[in-house]
Amino acid sequence: MHLKKIALTVTLLSFSNILFADDHLGKEIQELKTKLEMLEHKSKQQEHQLTKINTVNATVVQEQNRNLEIKPYGFIRFDMAHHFQGSDKIFNTINTVPFDDALNVNSRTLYNVNTSRLGLDVQSKNNGKNIAGKIEVDFRGGSSNDQLRIRHAYIKVDNWLFGQTTSPFVSADIIPEKLDFMANLGGAIQRNPMIQYEKNLDTNLKAWIAFEDASNQRNEDDQTRLPALTTKIQVRSEDRKSVLSARALVLQKKTSNDEKLAWGVGLGGVYQINETNKLHADYYHVKGDSKYVLFSNNAYVINNNHNEKEMVLNEFDSLALGLTHQWNPTLRSTIWLAAMIAKDGAYSELAPDANESLYQGWINIFYNPTKPLTYGLEYVHGERTTFSNQEGTDSRLEAMVRYSF
Repeated sequence: MHLKKIALTVTLLSFSNILFADDHLGKEIQELKTKLEMLEHKSKQQEHQLTKINTVNATVVQEQNRNLEIKPYGFIRFDMAHHFQGSDKIFNTINTVPFDDALNVNSRTLYNVNTSRLGLDVQSKNNGKNIAGKIEVDFRGGSSNDQLRIRHAYIKVDNWLFGQTTSPFVSADIIPEKLDFMANLGGAIQRNPMIQYEKNLDTNLKAWIAFEDASNQRNEDDQTRLPALTTKIQVRSEDRKSVLSARALVLQKKTSNDEKLAWGVGLGGVYQINETNKLHADYYHVKGDSKYVLFSNNAYVINNNHNEKEMVLNEFDSLALGLTHQWNPTLRSTIWLAAMIAKDGAYSELAPDANESLYQGWINIFYNPTKPLTYGLEYVHGERTTFSNQEGTDSRLEAMVRYSF
């Protein structure tokens, strides 16, 4: 009987331990289940949050892609020139053509593809700001004019521009179409690093102001440190048939021994006479600069007759007149006459071999059988006369084929 009680007691104890263990295990399982439910809830919250973030990011990317515009452009160009008399360079060098009594390069044909061009325009709108950029290159760089060269490289934020582009002082929007890659006599195509601001003052009135790099390696002992100040005001007629621009330039000229103020003004315009004829005119008066208007004399000469080594500034006027005629939708021509006259005086006495006058004219024809393809033919004749009455003549025929994209 005693043994039975002992056995019963052991059995009860064992059963109670099992029940206690089961109860403890159940609690652990319940706690684990609760933790799993919490983790699952937290995971769902994180997944929901991640979905929201991905949705926002996707929306931002879509919005950026919708606002971003990328436009590549350029052309492949082949040039050929036959020189009857004058320079051994393929493009315009009227200011340095050999004198008539010197050995000229006659009946020489030259070829070139270095003016081919590549560019990229980028534009977007972010946080209410219009942001744009441009980079454009050709292959006219280096001393041999056959290396990659940056033409334009700038960032534009609303009305502000930072980088290199065409100066407001020059008249790229006025000069007529010509085949020669260099600008016309009396024209300018100068591109400088700058900070520029532009403003639409009215529907047909626009203004530019810029601070530009004013250094010029052509000048002897150039110590210029201040930027050039350039401005332009452009007016268009209500019927859009005419445009007129007034331009100004002020810059420092500095050497190791002297400092002077150089300046220039320009006035030009385009007038649409009728549907087939357009008139172009452009005038410059410049003192002390040779960087902006092409083919001018050196900006200054040094007067070594005095210990002060004073700068004597060159001063000149240039005038160019042209007419563009549209023969039919695929055929057009331009005729152009230009002159540059330098002021006689102290400068001419110190630089008798500098040019007193330059004259040049040309006539061309362009043919567009299809939109991207252009054929061109142009005849150019020019003359130069120095202060010492030496004369040089330029006579050449140029041809071009261009594929634009």
